Amino acid sequence: MPEMTRNGFFGLVLTATLATFAIADEKYDLKYKYAEGDVLRSKVTHLVNVQTKIQGNQQTAQSRTASTKNWKVEKIDDDGNITLVHSIEDLNMWNKVTDRPEQVYDSASQDPPSPIFERAAKSVGVPLSRFTISKNGLLVEREELQESATAPFNQVTVVLPEEPVEIGAKWDSPTDVQIRTSKQQLKKVKTRQLFTLEAVSNGVATIDMKTQILTPIENPEIKVELIQQLANGKIKFDIDKGRIIRQDLEMDETVIGFQGEASMMKFLGRMQEELLTEQVRTAEAPTPAKPKHEKSVLE
Repeated sequence: MPEMTRNGFFGLVLTATLATFAIADEKYDLKYKYAEGDVLRSKVTHLVNVQTKIQGNQQTAQSRTASTKNWKVEKIDDDGNITLVHSIEDLNMWNKVTDRPEQVYDSASQDPPSPIFERAAKSVGVPLSRFTISKNGLLVEREELQESATAPFNQVTVVLPEEPVEIGAKWDSPTDVQIRTSKQQLKKVKTRQLFTLEAVSNGVATIDMKTQILTPIENPEIKVELIQQLANGKIKFDIDKGRIIRQDLEMDETVIGFQGEASMMKFLGRMQEELLTEQVRTAEAPTPAKPKHEKSVLE
């Protein structure tokens, strides 16, 4: 290789290497960026398969839920805290248990819901909760506007790092989960969601999420109540627009001995949420209702 050509070649290699290090060290500011009046609509799908075995009897329960989630940005204060109203535009549910007929509910149908879906049906088209989050997603305040069969979660969205981070950075979000034992006693269990910035491509960050139990749990009765909280998966976050565009979360847990030594429960769950791109007028979002004394929300 001629001298000038060889020097030029090594110069290009050095430049490319330095550029690679520069990209690797680049930091990304992950923050929610909403404006008053924004309406964020997402298609949410839940799939659940629960297999139980108690005293030799086996049963399988399957369910599928599809809904359109609606978040209306009500206001943003001087500190950047964001207040949103959460509602569900539509709901389609299917449930099947061993040796029982399947149950179906579709909010678009005129057919009345079966008793198992009556409470869920009442959650469609009405404001369910009003909550305030910081720019990085920490829950500041929440107000329940409707009653529901499910208890509110301590967090309503993915928590983002407070400072800009580089690829490979980790951060976490601790939370306490209240579990009711068979003796109707409440037990507080400490958990945390551990996040890792895995990659950034075309302005979209890929974030890995793992849920960890911090409180030592020996009692299988408590473990079986926790399994629906133990989601792991991937999150896609649009950095420029400041919003989650997709979540893919999974749960795969087995608990033995929750009702005697021969009992077993295997829980398989999958949740997919994808941001819808079509616009909707602010006026189409449900108007907030007055809060009720019995507080709960269907997320």
